[in-house]
Amino acid sequence: MTTQADLPEVLPARPGLVPSGLFRTKIPPEWRERCLADPAVRTSVARYVPLTSEQFAQLMRHEEEELDQAVAGNPHLSAEMVARFLDIDDPLVRVAVAQSRHVDAETREPLYALVEAARADGSVEAEVALPEEAWRRLDDDPELVVRRPNTPPEVLEGLVRAHGDALHTRPLLVDHPNFPRDVLRTFVDEPSPNVRYLALEDPELPLPYLLQLAAAARALPAPRGRPPPQRHGGVA
Repeated sequence: MTTQADLPEVLPARPGLVPSGLFRTKIPPEWRERCLADPAVRTSVARYVPLTSEQFAQLMRHEEEELDQAVAGNPHLSAEMVARFLDIDDPLVRVAVAQSRHVDAETREPLYALVEAARADGSVEAEVALPEEAWRRLDDDPELVVRRPNTPPEVLEGLVRAHGDALHTRPLLVDHPNFPRDVLRTFVDEPSPNVRYLALEDPELPLPYLLQLAAAARALPAPRGRPPPQRHGGVA
């Protein structure tokens, strides 16, 4: 087994475990194979050193959670190596893969969404793993943000005012427990009909607001090729 006394002079010996940070640039190529084979230092070394296809395959055979997390974050992996991690159900691995230079947005967003779903289910690892950039992406995606139980009220309101609601997705943003229901009636003044008519989600919407919505509906141009609807009583 490799001990600290065996390591080259560029890695000074000290009591306790070898700090993983020392391995970032200080493992000579001729020592890599030996270190990667040694359980005492393998995980730390695997985070940073360039790996051959054979070394990578050998590391993957161990099927150790911490080792998988270390290798997934190695910046020297090839695209083929990164692809091996796509099906591993581990939030730290998924975030590492999502941040790889080989991964495009089409692959990255679903990975972040899976980590967010795990975090919503109470995964502490997912809470720690999800980076700030991913939170910003999720906050800007109406179809993902509705699944976050702790989405701030101002984020929910901002999404609705900017985009309306995703009517094909349930639950609606306005049905989120953190949505500030008291602002629903203020939507009657929004210029976009997609936002304006969400005011009807307020079960106690006052009559003047209903009249305002009805007037706005009558002012909308009729769809091309169709005659305007005929009025048969009701709100005038």
